[in-house]
Amino acid sequence: ILFKIQFSVCKHANGVTLAPKPASCAVLCHTYAILKICNRMVKSSAEAAVNNKIAVAQLYAFCKSKSRIRIILFNGMADKVFKMDFSASKLPYCWLSGGKKGGQTYGVDKKIFISGPQSLRMENVPGKAMGMSFRLKNLKPNTRYRVCAMIRTADLRPFNGSGRAYVSVRIPGMKKSPVLPRGGVTGTTLWHQVSGEFVTPAALDPAGKSFISCSVRRAGGVAYFDDLSIEEVK
Repeated sequence: ILFKIQFSVCKHANGVTLAPKPASCAVLCHTYAILKICNRMVKSSAEAAVNNKIAVAQLYAFCKSKSRIRIILFNGMADKVFKMDFSASKLPYCWLSGGKKGGQTYGVDKKIFISGPQSLRMENVPGKAMGMSFRLKNLKPNTRYRVCAMIRTADLRPFNGSGRAYVSVRIPGMKKSPVLPRGGVTGTTLWHQVSGEFVTPAALDPAGKSFISCSVRRAGGVAYFDDLSIEEVK
């Protein structure tokens, strides 16, 4: 079982620091603690099984008691149809509206990431757009899926009142493609998760080209992306 816990503000519990305490308590921080309760139970050991269940129950109860902690419980056996943590050194083609000499840059960042050794870093020029897409395969028709991603931004400023960083899914025949988060991300933000659900068309073409994309449109500044995933909701 995987507990994913989002600490929305800095706070302490039982003398343990859950998130780095900033100079001002008014500063919000989005620190993610991912705790894996590994099932190492021996079938012949009833005591080990009981202890494992108690540990999970205590963790869940503690987190639930904290009003500013949001808990997302995932089934470890969820059917993931796509996962990208940017651990591979080679990136796919990135579309740049300004061309190769337009000042837009992209690549992996080995210092700022969530999991794996690196994340995707995009630096955009005000008024321009850029996007990197990943092919989605094995999607089933008339099926609900959940898409999740981690985003972080640094001084990402809208151009003439518009511009944002976001993750989107494009599937042929789907009338409304999800854009996460709704309205996009701007400014300077720490890592935070964006997520949403969508249902594939009943007449989904298996040969059609479906994609999940990381994009920055019109806003100038830096955006980071990590831990993209799509899984079937059952």
